[in-house]
Order: sequence, then structure tokens, then C-alpha cells
Amino acid sequence: MARNRLRGLAPRVFLRLTRLTVLDISNNAIQELDPEVMRDVPALRELRCAACSLTRVKSLVYRSLPRLELLDLRDNHLASLAPDEFMDLLGLRRLLLDGNRIYELKDYTFQGLALQHLGLARNRMTRMSRMAFEDSSVLALDLSSNRLPHSALRHLGPVLGHMHGLNVAGTRLTAEHLQELLRRAPRLKRLNLSRLHLKQLPPDLFSVQTRLEALNLSSNSLQYIHVDVLHALPSLHTLDLGNNEFRGLPEIILRRLDRLTEVVLDGNPWSCDQCHIPYLKMWLNASAAFRTACRPDVDAPRCLKCQSPPEMYDKPVLEVDGLELQPCPEGTFDLAAASAGGGFSVVLAAVVAAVAAALLAVIVVAGLVMYHRHSAFYYTHEDDSRHHFYENPALRSDHTDVTLDEDLDHVPDRCSRGEDGAAKGEPKPPPPPPPPAHATDNNVVVIDELMRSKAPKPTHNGKS
Repeated sequence: MARNRLRGLAPRVFLRLTRLTVLDISNNAIQELDPEVMRDVPALRELRCAACSLTRVKSLVYRSLPRLELLDLRDNHLASLAPDEFMDLLGLRRLLLDGNRIYELKDYTFQGLALQHLGLARNRMTRMSRMAFEDSSVLALDLSSNRLPHSALRHLGPVLGHMHGLNVAGTRLTAEHLQELLRRAPRLKRLNLSRLHLKQLPPDLFSVQTRLEALNLSSNSLQYIHVDVLHALPSLHTLDLGNNEFRGLPEIILRRLDRLTEVVLDGNPWSCDQCHIPYLKMWLNASAAFRTACRPDVDAPRCLKCQSPPEMYDKPVLEVDGLELQPCPEGTFDLAAASAGGGFSVVLAAVVAAVAAALLAVIVVAGLVMYHRHSAFYYTHEDDSRHHFYENPALRSDHTDVTLDEDLDHVPDRCSRGEDGAAKGEPKPPPPPPPPAHATDNNVVVIDELMRSKAPKPTHNGKS
């Protein structure tokens, strides 16, 4: 009965169809489900009424269908769900409410339900009550294309720990929000993170998702992916990296992709130069899935094409000749280092290394300058040190500038002095200070010679 022009269903239209198990009246402008119509099909297990222009469903309809396992109400005009809306459908396993106008989930909306799949995509949800999922279980949840803030998603706690599938594509979640959310979902097997405007993934984003089998990262802004992101997913077999900003993939990532059964790479701006494409081309040639992707149709989705440089535009990567590859452009992003060590960390490390090198250079230059200044000072004042070798600072005025020659001119004859060299009747001067560290024996020899030259010479008769 689907895809007709039905405006409604007459009462008792299903009379004598008591064994009917599947009813599909989708794509009809029915607008309302009459409880009297449903009372004649108590054995119904699947009810599909998608795109039926429904604004609400009366609770009596659900009471007439106690064995219902699948309820499809997608693409209608439902604006709200009452608390305990589905309390009479305790056998329900799949509930599809995608594409409606639901803006809020109230307390106990799904109380008593053990759902295998709950579809709430493409609604207008901005709020989620803290008790919305209380006393319920959901194995797979689709919240894609909603406006729910991160704070609302914290209320998924009662069901998140046992969840096998989660779709948050097209929401407002950031990488930091995802880390907090995914830490509480260790049993996930399928995860859709497309259309989140992600530019990079933290290396430990999937640290507890050891059971994850399928991951969709398409339609983001990823330029590289850290190898630890993939190492944390030992059970992964399907990965979608399509429609991102990848210009190439390093060998360390391609080796990890070898273990997967399905990889999607189309829609990326591949750069066919020596930096980005050699390893990717070798990997494509070795892959059974991609090796023949461009034959006979070069427009097939799996046929990867160059986007740069201009002369290579739209050329299949598999047809690129290695001799045609241009050198890496100046300032090219180090793809291999980013994938092995984290993009931001690599950039930060490079900046830190550059600053450290600059500081080291400054320290070395400053040290050389100080060394030369010290050397110049030392040699300039070496003679002054000699002049004051025997000078007693305790007996000199701070304002007297005495040279070595003047000092020696005033040395009296040893005969007029005592054994200690002091003049008779004069107090003994304090002992001279120890010679400076840089004074040598040569200094003493020079001074002794000067003193001999100043001493009075003996005459022929022995008198001075």
C-alpha cells in the first residue's frame, strides 16, 4: 500500500487480517492513524508509515499492537514525544524517528524499551533531559544532523556503556568533546564521525575502542592521520577517509591500511609530486580493490585522481609516471612526521628547536665577546699588575697614582734600615700582600734587576 495517494484508512479496513505481520503504508498523505484500524491486526510485527504527514500518534494505536518489533515513522511532522510514549511497545526493537521536527527528549521517553536501533537523525533537537534514557537500553543510536550541544550528550550515560553503534555525523561535537564521549563507550563496533569539521584527531581518541570494526571519518578537513589512531583499533576492517584534505599518505599509514578489507579514499585533493604520491601509487598498484579501479571507467569512485600540480589535474594517480613527478614545493608539510608524531606536536617541536638553536647561538656569541673583552683587559692591565707587585695597599692613598719607577726612587739604602727593611724608629709595615695569581718568576727577576740598577755603585776606594 506504500507510495499511493491514500488520504486515510477506513475503519475496520483490515478486518479478518488477524495474522498480518507486516504493514507498509509509507508515502501516503494519511495524516493520522486511527486506533480502530489497528485493532484488527494484533499480530503485526512491522509497521511502516514513513512520510505519511503525521503530526502525532495516539497512544491507543500502540496499545493495539503489543507484538510490534519495528516502527518506522521517519520523515513525518512529529514535534514532540510524550513521557512514556512507547510504554505499551515493550517488544519494540527498532524505532525510526528520523527526519521529524522533534526538538526535545523528555524524561522517561524510552522507559522499559530494549532497542537494537533508535533513529533520531535529522531532527531539530537542542535539549535532552537527564532522565530521557533512564531504564532503557539502546544498542545503536543515530543522532546525526541535530543541534544537540555537548552538554546534552552527557545524558547518554545510561545507554552509552553498552552501545555497539553510534552516529553523531553533522553535529556540533569537537575532537575534545568526542574524547570525553568515547571514553564511556568501550563496546562500540560502528562509529560515524563524518561532517564534524575535524582538522586533526588526537592520537588517543580511540584508546578504549578495541572492538571497533567500522569507522567513518569522511567529509571532514583531515590532512593527515596519526598512526596511533589506527594502532588503537585492532578490530577495524572498514575505514572511510573520503572527501577530506589528504594530499598524500605516508608509508607508515599505508602499511596499516593493508590490514583492512575496505578503504574509501575518493574525493581527496591528491598532490602528484615527489612528497605525496610515490608510496600511495605503489600501494594502489598492490591493492586488489584499487588496482583496476580506473578501468574501464576513469570516473569510477575508487579511481583516485590528481588535483595538483595544474599540469597533472584530473589525471588518475595510477597513470602517473614517476619521471613526471615534480620536486616538493618549498615549505611542504612533513606528512610522514605528522603521521608518526602528531601534526601539532611536530610543528611545536620544530618551533621549540628553532628557538633553542637561536638561544644557543646568542649564548655562544655573547660568550665569545666576553672572552675577547676579558683577554683585552687582562693584557692591558698586566703591566699595572707588575707595577703594584710590592705595593702595600694599606699604606697608600686612594688618590695617589704612583708608578713603579717613582716607588723605587724612594727606596732608602738597606744600611739605614733594620733586618726587616724598616727604617729605624719607624713602625714595621705590614707584610706585603701575596703576589697575584698571574705573576711569574720573570716578574721578580725584572724587579731585582731594576733594584740593582738603582743601588749606589761602589767607588775604587771602597766608599760609596
